[in-house]
Amino acid sequence: MKLRIPNVHPDKQCTFLHITWDVLKRVITSLSRQIPENATIWGVPRGGEFIALQLSYLRPDLEVIHCGAVECVDGVLSYEVPSHAIIVDDIVDTGETILDAHHNHYATAAAFVRAGAQVMPTFAGIVIKSKSWLIFPWEYEQLELPK
Repeated sequence: MKLRIPNVHPDKQCTFLHITWDVLKRVITSLSRQIPENATIWGVPRGGEFIALQLSYLRPDLEVIHCGAVECVDGVLSYEVPSHAIIVDDIVDTGETILDAHHNHYATAAAFVRAGAQVMPTFAGIVIKSKSWLIFPWEYEQLELPK
């Protein structure tokens, strides 16, 4: 099944909320307790790949699969992901990234979920009410944003 993954960027006037490594670890640990035993997981590039890898460190029974992009149309990448895989992402903000997975009956998981997202994942580490753009620890230096 092909999944379309849109590109999302912050609004120039938004505020930022920096997620620490400690908070991230606690949220991923919470998420790891919800995923069924011996599940197959696939991380949405790029943040979802990191979360999927961390889940596999906490839960060695989880199988992480890697699926390269098979198509790019108008800047949107499509991936071939087995239908039994759980789609993992770092954040469900609007829900747009997992919308295609939801319509195709995939189970989904996200470390952070924005309250009010149009689609909620099957498994969530934490639901957040803040409207701020989340900055993950691995993004601090590459984005050169104020802390």
